[in-house]
Amino acid sequence: MAKAQKHDATDTYIDENEIADQEFEFGADTDVVEDAEDAAVNTDNETAQQASKEADETDAEEAIEKEVAELDQEMVAEEVAANKHKNRESTSEKAKKSNRQSTSEKAKEAEEAKKKALDPLRLRGKNYRTKVALVDKAKLYSVEEAIALVKELSTSKFDGSLELHAKVKGENIRGTISLPNGNGKTRKVAVATDEVIEKIAAGTLDFDVLLATPAQMPKLAKYAKVLGPKGLMPSPKAGTVTDDIEKVTAEISGGRVEYRADKSGVVHMSIGKLSFSTEKLVENYRSIEAILLAAKVVSISLAPTMGPGVKVSL
Repeated sequence: MAKAQKHDATDTYIDENEIADQEFEFGADTDVVEDAEDAAVNTDNETAQQASKEADETDAEEAIEKEVAELDQEMVAEEVAANKHKNRESTSEKAKKSNRQSTSEKAKEAEEAKKKALDPLRLRGKNYRTKVALVDKAKLYSVEEAIALVKELSTSKFDGSLELHAKVKGENIRGTISLPNGNGKTRKVAVATDEVIEKIAAGTLDFDVLLATPAQMPKLAKYAKVLGPKGLMPSPKAGTVTDDIEKVTAEISGGRVEYRADKSGVVHMSIGKLSFSTEKLVENYRSIEAILLAAKVVSISLAPTMGPGVKVSL
């Protein structure tokens, strides 16, 4: 039989110490594990808290950004509306300005057109305008001064005539006068014979004055529309209807002229050539002036065939 082993108390003590040490180590390991677990939990909590905080901050930032974006949109909308209003005002102002400019330009053009319409020299040549500058429009010249000036005012290259233009108040002013010195014109006189009437019917009017006897007037009646507008129709008032054809022909050749007022009451007639002496022209003027004064003459002007006129004192 095997011999029983003897139990040593010291060994027991050692075993207990080892156990205690193991328990201590185990306990220490447990604490470490628990501490690690707690640390992990704390870390997770901290992480969660941090994440939550960051999420809250992100949400806050997004909310702020959203609010800012909304404010920006509102500001942009207000600015756009303001710009639209400004543009409308600007467009309105531009339209008003354009209208003012257009009205101003139209008024200016109208004024210029009015000035041109009122300017009697707008269609005249340079030479004519130069001559006009020699005349004092506010002055009434004596007949001698007027005739001398008219000779300077003539712009024609030929021997022009001294033209008289008289405004009269009387009615039916018409007649004939023999100028003392003639008017310088050679007038071809024709007598209304059957042969001349045939020429008139054919359209040939190669005469300046047509004389007729009372017996020939009925034959000329149907040609009145042809002769009348040209001033060639014989008339008792003009002294061209007569039985003494030879006498009247001599008077006409010697300077007898017809005068009559037109529809506006103005008498136009030639009283001599500019090559006549001033004395001869004055004589001719005085002879017609006496007749016109009886016809209630308002004004008289003298002018060359080509050139400006001169007002004459009565």
